Amino acid sequence: METLRTARLILRPWTLADAAMLYAQAQNPKIGAMCGWLPHKSVAESREIIEHILLKPHSFAICLADNQLIGSIGLLFPNDSNLPLAAGEAEIGYWLGESFWGKGYATEALQAMIAYSFEKLRLSRLLAGAYQEHTPLTKSAGKMRLPPPANHRALLFQAHWRNPHRPAIRISRRSRFQVASITQQRNPMLHQPPQQIRLQADRQGLILVYPDAEYTLPAEYLRVYSPSAEVRGHGRGQAKLQTGKAGISITDLQPAGNYALKITFSDGHDSGLYSWGYLYELASGYDTMWPDYLSRLEAAGASRNPAAQANTTIKEKKCPH
Repeated sequence: METLRTARLILRPWTLADAAMLYAQAQNPKIGAMCGWLPHKSVAESREIIEHILLKPHSFAICLADNQLIGSIGLLFPNDSNLPLAAGEAEIGYWLGESFWGKGYATEALQAMIAYSFEKLRLSRLLAGAYQEHTPLTKSAGKMRLPPPANHRALLFQAHWRNPHRPAIRISRRSRFQVASITQQRNPMLHQPPQQIRLQADRQGLILVYPDAEYTLPAEYLRVYSPSAEVRGHGRGQAKLQTGKAGISITDLQPAGNYALKITFSDGHDSGLYSWGYLYELASGYDTMWPDYLSRLEAAGASRNPAAQANTTIKEKKCPH
């Protein structure tokens, strides 16, 4: 992944060596409150977050010219975002450490990322969501002649220049971006852990209890939708269809900081961190996501049965999740 440079900033890929600098900024409860996550509790937790969440394509550490880390900016695509994204769209998210607010850094980083998204990635549009108390995002949006985001609303940015791979877009001469707003209700369960997490007696199911519902998620379902790079790949279109996982069980559950659950399965897989938001997505989306997996399995000529799968050649490994 390339490094982006502006007049005062360097936007570069994350490394594990950034853990201490990340913790220095992300331990501030004001940051987490605006972004929907809890303050980091230790350098070790920050390192885990870098390893399992930030080390991915199109995720950048915002640094000053001397490499001092001051924030984060990146893109989420349809499979990862909670916003209603279509193909060719992405959610852009960012934050800055409190001591760097009010200096124009957010605007500078945002301009670089928007240009990168449209010119390099050829995206058709970007969306950005903000909580009402997210004052820095409101100010940076205003500097770019964007209306300040209201509570639980999203801004829509769209490129004005001609893109040879996209239809031309006509907009006002006074602005670089066409702007619209859409309502985006943020479910509080996306950022909160379940009230209870229990294993079934046979360890083949995980019980999640929320204020409004209780869900039982089969271990096989959790395994085939693991958020790990081994399953999802390192970019769009690189996901690998999981086969032969019927009868799998959960051998261990461990909290990952205050933001996720680490699940170890009987086949040895343990590299996926299930964030609270992703667990809720799996729970509430089971009725559509499980049939979708079965359909893709059938289309690939593959099997849930480990013994049968050993003698099966997969026809198609494409998986959108």
